[in-house]
Amino acid sequence: MHPSSAVAFIIAPGDIIATVTDPFAAQKDLDAAFAAHGFNITVQLVPVSPSLVGALVATSQDTPGSVIEPLEGGTCVTGGEAARSA
Repeated sequence: MHPSSAVAFIIAPGDIIATVTDPFAAQKDLDAAFAAHGFNITVQLVPVSPSLVGALVATSQDTPGSVIEPLEGGTCVTGGEAARSA
């Protein structure tokens, strides 16, 4: 698989939405997809219960001023399935 097919990016004014399109992609492919867009971001996919599939489980950052947030009302909302179906 080509790393760029592991993540889809939508770039809009003030926002960048990254969607992991292949949940079985190797870590190196996920890292390469973000690096190809100039982002120093590491995404780790972790096994979760069905209610948390698609949720942002945790974040951490070293760079002040940059913020990674879950989508409001989108399919990647902290809280999983319950939040998506609301």
